[in-house]
Amino acid sequence: MQTGVAVIEVPAAYISTSCPHCGRVDPASHNFRTGVFHCTAPDCDFERKADWVAAYNMLTAYRPEKDTPLHDAVRHAAELARRLREKAHEETEDEGSDKAAE
Repeated sequence: MQTGVAVIEVPAAYISTSCPHCGRVDPASHNFRTGVFHCTAPDCDFERKADWVAAYNMLTAYRPEKDTPLHDAVRHAAELARRLREKAHEETEDEGSDKAAE
């Protein structure tokens, strides 16, 4: 953690080529020239900016359990970040009081 931000590493494989709607993975879905993701599955018409798709896939990859609703995963991540900020703040205060005692 640095400057109060929690960083959680998620695998980057297929992050911008996986359809968040149907789950199909196809590198042809991500048009790098236009920056648009368009699912190539015959029965799926999902289309969004590729950056949005990658961010959504990163966020959903973090979910503690796959059954966890996305809003609960966001709430869980925010709570984790808050706890880590508090811990870092307490450690900074402890270091400051140690230096003052010297």
